[in-house]
Amino acid sequence: MRRKILLGTALLFITIFSFGQDRPKLLDDKVIFGQLDNGMTYYILANIEPKEKASFYMVQDVGAILEEDHQDGLAHMLEHMAFNGSTHFPGKGIKNFLERNGVEFGKNINAYTNVDETVYNMSNVPSTDLSVLDSFVWILHDWSGSLTLDGKEIDAERGVINEEWRTRNTAERRIYDALSEYNFKDSQYAVRNVIGEMDIINNSEYEAIRSFYKKWYRPDLQAAIIVGDFNAVEMEQRVKKILSQVPPAIDPAHRIEYEVAGNEEMIYAVATDKEARAVNFNLLIKHPVVKKIDRDNEEYLRGEVLRGFVNGLLGQRLQEASQKPDAPFLRAYAGYYPWIRTSNAMMIGGQAKENQLSETIQAIFTEVERARKHGFVETELDRLKANYLTYFESRFKKRDKISNDELAKSIQQLFLVGEPHGGIEFEYEFIRNYYEQITAADLQPLLKSWLTETNRVFTLSGPEGVTYVSEEELNAIFKDIEQKEIEPYFDLVSNSQLVSDDQLPKIGKITKQEPFEIGKGGMVFTLDNGCKVVLYPTDKTKSEVLLSGISRGGASLLDADLLATSAHFGSIVGQSGAGDYTDTELKKILAGKNAGLSLRIGENQETISGRADTDDLEVLFKLLYLRLQFPRSDEDAFKVFKARLSENVKNKANSPNAIFGDSVKQVMSNYHERAVLSNPQTADEVTLNQFDRIYKERFKDQIDDFTFFLVGDFEITYALPLLQKYIGSLESGAGQEKAKDHGITPAKGGANKHFKVEMTTPKFSNVYYYYASKYKYTAYNNLVLDIAADILKNRYFEQMREDEGGTYGAGVWAMTTHAPRSSAGLWVQYDSNPDKAETLAEIVKKEMMNLIENGAKQDELNKSIEAKRNARKKNLNQNGYLLGQLTQHLLTGIDGLDSTNYESILDNLNLTTFNKTIKTLLGKVQLHEVVMEPR
Repeated sequence: MRRKILLGTALLFITIFSFGQDRPKLLDDKVIFGQLDNGMTYYILANIEPKEKASFYMVQDVGAILEEDHQDGLAHMLEHMAFNGSTHFPGKGIKNFLERNGVEFGKNINAYTNVDETVYNMSNVPSTDLSVLDSFVWILHDWSGSLTLDGKEIDAERGVINEEWRTRNTAERRIYDALSEYNFKDSQYAVRNVIGEMDIINNSEYEAIRSFYKKWYRPDLQAAIIVGDFNAVEMEQRVKKILSQVPPAIDPAHRIEYEVAGNEEMIYAVATDKEARAVNFNLLIKHPVVKKIDRDNEEYLRGEVLRGFVNGLLGQRLQEASQKPDAPFLRAYAGYYPWIRTSNAMMIGGQAKENQLSETIQAIFTEVERARKHGFVETELDRLKANYLTYFESRFKKRDKISNDELAKSIQQLFLVGEPHGGIEFEYEFIRNYYEQITAADLQPLLKSWLTETNRVFTLSGPEGVTYVSEEELNAIFKDIEQKEIEPYFDLVSNSQLVSDDQLPKIGKITKQEPFEIGKGGMVFTLDNGCKVVLYPTDKTKSEVLLSGISRGGASLLDADLLATSAHFGSIVGQSGAGDYTDTELKKILAGKNAGLSLRIGENQETISGRADTDDLEVLFKLLYLRLQFPRSDEDAFKVFKARLSENVKNKANSPNAIFGDSVKQVMSNYHERAVLSNPQTADEVTLNQFDRIYKERFKDQIDDFTFFLVGDFEITYALPLLQKYIGSLESGAGQEKAKDHGITPAKGGANKHFKVEMTTPKFSNVYYYYASKYKYTAYNNLVLDIAADILKNRYFEQMREDEGGTYGAGVWAMTTHAPRSSAGLWVQYDSNPDKAETLAEIVKKEMMNLIENGAKQDELNKSIEAKRNARKKNLNQNGYLLGQLTQHLLTGIDGLDSTNYESILDNLNLTTFNKTIKTLLGKVQLHEVVMEPR
């Protein structure tokens, strides 16, 4: 490998915290902002949705970048230790306290560490009990500087981090680490990858992690961010009282921010991995960032809007180019993005088709050079402006439904890097007042300024055994692009209507209307073509409307030779456009409209899913009409899809995870011929003729077998004429159907498949599926089985992860099906240390049988019930959950909105009845086991 670099050492500069900082100018007026005497910053924002819930964040301007060599990985290890004992919550006190209040670990209790920061959070926690609110703030207090860092807990966590490293040590991660030496040349970023060195994790002295904690985890580098449904003034007093007790740092160390050195000549590098599945290239051009202190103004925001437009236009052009069947690349990107704390980067890259790397580089850079030389066209900018404005209008209409976590994370970026948080109203007004002033001529100079000849790093990556473009060949490609004549971009604009009135053969009539069976306010309308439509208006989210269409039958009614194509049916539809319009033409026609529709074939039903803003509801109906009445067969789009599919599966033989997935599918279907695997053979079986046949058989000819559901912010009087016009005019199909039972079930008596695979990082991948062949599908049984999965997950967490340190985590899921027959089981999956594979397998089986034979403990049951209640309250305020319950009622007959099928079950579920039910449901379990181990 040859490379030219500018020798030098990365510069670094010092940021010194200044106390008594002023309130940012562009901070939302509704946010209470302050700084305690100890230096901690706080942001408090009242947010009424979800009701009676709040999120608490402790944001620390500390990450792996601040580690010394002997501490490599300890910042990440400290993140883990935040849940393993503190002054006011010893041992597993934080986890246990939160779970008692219905907060799930790993879902609503979480944390992350990256190179520059560490963040802990508690999300969707109850906010009505004042004493509990005090406890949440005390947790923030302890996270700030009161972790106990007990030696036994540190030792126990070493194994967990080893398993996290094992789980995440993929081909993509190894390639990223290998290229860091070049991307971050001569910088601290080149030697800090967050997960760290396992030798240090395994062998570091306790004092190493304690000294890092004492040096950097301190209030002047921390922010408490609290967002939720509470009295914000009272919350501020609570914060002042509790968090002021965190002692200030004495003689604090300077928080260093590292830069990456520039380079005059391009750095070139190649990284390969035998498990890699794609050939990629990336050009990175480094640029300085706008400093934190210079972002608190509208000039910075205007620059961000311009950057977004350039990125969006480049993305549109490359997307359009990728839809051409002769395109040599499968994926392409170009734009100017935040990169690291002290640098932004212009990035240009993509994924090449087989043996077309040179052509891919040539094609993608030609498109970027076209924009650099000739700029952009006003018509393409107008479409992007329309989409941009639609996005902000939608956010503005839904501003009362923005989640606590989304708001908290935006404020987090303000604290860490100075990104303005003006609030939804400010954003909307700013965009409306500014975006019309922007012309295409404003954007070209910006792009030119990013495409500098200096500070370039060009990297290639992919599987071993591939011939990669040399540096000399690369320079020749660049020289050729620079010298050749490149035509300006021609924007083919269509003024066509999505659906014209003369395309509609008739307007349907309503033959029957009646209240819907479940919920409140829903009406079901039967049309004269046989379709049924359930209209269910809600006020849960302003301007949001969701659509679902369900027809029974699905892939079960297809011949076996069509199954490979049906598995990819939805993806092909998504790339094929609609009616007379290609996907590119459709996107142009829909500019400024917020509506989308997708089709999918499942094993037992066909599904149509759509979403739109209320103002674009008719657009959604038009898309539905086009997709069902005029199925589009686009040969060019299919060629593009087929090339991507073939490339995706080509290197599957080198991917342990892909091999494992197919093995699980085989065992779970008892090697049934209708189980479609993901490999080159099945990819070859996907054809356009089969796609056309499936589209006709399962959608166009089955219109009257569909029941449609419309849920959200709309008036029935407005929606009725639309459904008559666009659904009522669809041609009737072949009548009602139901799914066919092909007997695709795991083997009776259980199954066992163990196999070995060549791996770069040795690990055992395990799936244990306890299958109950006889199962009565009821709301009660489903909920009990789901609780059992929660209990097992917690047991496995404590024993397999915390005690043994043998896995990063074991997932447990309750799997229930209603059609074509009722069945249920518990699915357990995890990766493990090869040295502990046998021990962990014994734990899985022992605890499963222990739960069946001896039942749960009272505190285990209580924690799961509270978590279910907590999630249910949040879900009932979401249109998506409501729509899901309506469609499930159609398929299963269970009214999931009736409290007797959820809340009442939880209220009346005691330990005796739970344990008795579990023993009945799983008393005769059959073990289906799949194990992949290293060769």
